[in-house]
Amino acid sequence: MRVFIGVKLKKRIIILPIIIIMLTLSSCSITGKIFDSALDVALNRNIPETVEHDGVTYRYGFYDEYLHLVSDYWNKTSLSDEELGVFKEGGHRFMRESYGNGFDFLLSDAGDKWSGILYCMEDQWEEAKAFYDDHNNYTYYCDEKRQPTIECEIDGDKFNELLTFIYEHSYKPYGSNDHVKTVSFAYEEWSDTNEYVFYKKSKDYVFTSSTGTGSCLRIIDGHLYKVFLYIGDGDITKFEGDTMEGVKIPNELSVYFIEFLRDQGFEE
Repeated sequence: MRVFIGVKLKKRIIILPIIIIMLTLSSCSITGKIFDSALDVALNRNIPETVEHDGVTYRYGFYDEYLHLVSDYWNKTSLSDEELGVFKEGGHRFMRESYGNGFDFLLSDAGDKWSGILYCMEDQWEEAKAFYDDHNNYTYYCDEKRQPTIECEIDGDKFNELLTFIYEHSYKPYGSNDHVKTVSFAYEEWSDTNEYVFYKKSKDYVFTSSTGTGSCLRIIDGHLYKVFLYIGDGDITKFEGDTMEGVKIPNELSVYFIEFLRDQGFEE
């Protein structure tokens, strides 16, 4: 086991464009080996704080950074921009969106999230923020790929702490990873451990946290680690022989979630 601060990639970096495409659709499976579903991959991070449309001001920032939209609408629709009522500002596309929850949103393709980001009408911004900050408006899940996904009765504050830590320590292929302290595990040290993902979805089906490889957790030597990336020979179809770079979860969170997994009958 070796400890690194600011991981330097030596082998898999040459195939990142291929991995990025694959990870857009991946979960914690064999197809996604390094990081989350394209978070922080987009080069254009210029997100205007407010946008005006038809005399109404819309504002960004009412939901947590680790959340993204459930529906990848921009890439799935076959309708034209004219049919969708799309308008453009600052090089980005926007359209009004409603999810039946009473909020007036603008959906934008700005930012670094593959599914787009939402702006809320400024008069509703505080109400929307309070709604999406409320733990009771989410369903919580735990997934271990060899067992059925379960709904969690769990401490919402602890859950948010974990998801925030995971997001802030995710691998950034086009950014700096110098702030991330990682621990290196040989294949023999991690290969027999289970892979877990904790995630949540808003009950109005608007937002979800990630289920991608960058959100996966493993228990190694009695402590919880976030998978940072796997380093091997460049073959993304297999893990055999790969070194795993992990980020140590803070002790209090590690103890809490390991005890939760034990209570639910998951094997370490």
